[in-house]
Amino acid sequence: MVAAGEDGIDINNAAALRLPNAVKRPVGMTLSTDPNAPTQQMVMSPTSFLTGQPASPRLASFQTNDGQNSVQIEGEMIRKATETKLKRYWYCLLGKELYVYKNKREEKHKSMHSLVGVFIKDEAEEQLDSTTVLYPFKLIFPPNKARSYYLTSREEKERWMTAIKHVIGYSNVFDYYEIKQTLGKGKFGLVKSAIHKKSRKAVAVKVMSKKEMSVQDVELQRREIEILKMC
Repeated sequence: MVAAGEDGIDINNAAALRLPNAVKRPVGMTLSTDPNAPTQQMVMSPTSFLTGQPASPRLASFQTNDGQNSVQIEGEMIRKATETKLKRYWYCLLGKELYVYKNKREEKHKSMHSLVGVFIKDEAEEQLDSTTVLYPFKLIFPPNKARSYYLTSREEKERWMTAIKHVIGYSNVFDYYEIKQTLGKGKFGLVKSAIHKKSRKAVAVKVMSKKEMSVQDVELQRREIEILKMC
């Protein structure tokens, strides 16, 4: 935070650098578009690798299996390197894969994040100085890795959140159930009675707080959810 009247953070002059991922690149899936520049290597996503898509896809070239263009988006978002240093990146959301580019002009993506198993969380706006407001949201990647993304307008934030919710299959429990009284308490949360709005069937809803969970606890709950989906 910067007090009014003091020098603020100039997001227009912030460097656009890639956030490196601490992962080892599989040799079998590492490609180079220029054999004379071995350092300019990139990793193809499994989807692109198996379907023969370009190593660094963009919206204009992305096709779904049925040959129709995927209704996804691309645009600039901001990451925080430190509390006083911002970095701009160009993102391209294709299916359940979020590609990261150094800037809009780059042809090669610098990294890719799979959104399989990802949760999305709205965050309160942040006032950087007297004139600058950022609008963040957070993605929680398995097993429990959080990344915050910042937009310069509320409309852009809503656009990205809507698109990501669509591809990850996000839904709000209150859209489907009328939550009633508490039935019991457990280690991580509550069990409440509820009524399914469409069928009017009485059910029990488990409400959990992940703040108290370890990485192993989160993974166990994730498995329980997947098992219940098959019932």
